[in-house]
Amino acid sequence: MTNKEKVSFQNVQVVVTPSRDAAGAVSYSYTTEPTKLVITQRDTIINFQLVLPTPPDVVFTGMTLSPSSRQFSTPTISTDGKNVTISDVNTAVGDFTWNFAFNGVTATRASSSTMTLMATDPDIENRPGSPPPPPPPGP
Repeated sequence: MTNKEKVSFQNVQVVVTPSRDAAGAVSYSYTTEPTKLVITQRDTIINFQLVLPTPPDVVFTGMTLSPSSRQFSTPTISTDGKNVTISDVNTAVGDFTWNFAFNGVTATRASSSTMTLMATDPDIENRPGSPPPPPPPGP
């Protein structure tokens, strides 16, 4: 890596909502902020962090990316289970979707009141060499 090349960092906040069905089985849904990442720099580190109002007993126990790709490292879960980190070499254009498991249960994405995400919508868009996207409009 030369002095001009820098590692890029992206942080994603994850809010998890547990629920129980009539039989008492727990399921989890989650939302993320931001809902999508457009990665333009090579060697980007992406950190997912559980934030309030996620209950304190909820932890990451897994993460998958679809489609499977050598663009990403194996996810690493922090010792306390509150963070999961991947690295993205971002050397090829591609669209990827993430999914998580919490407390050993695969979760589903929740719809927000402002937008509905479909399972086929990409969460990570690798666009090496593209200019970075403009920042979101302020409040």
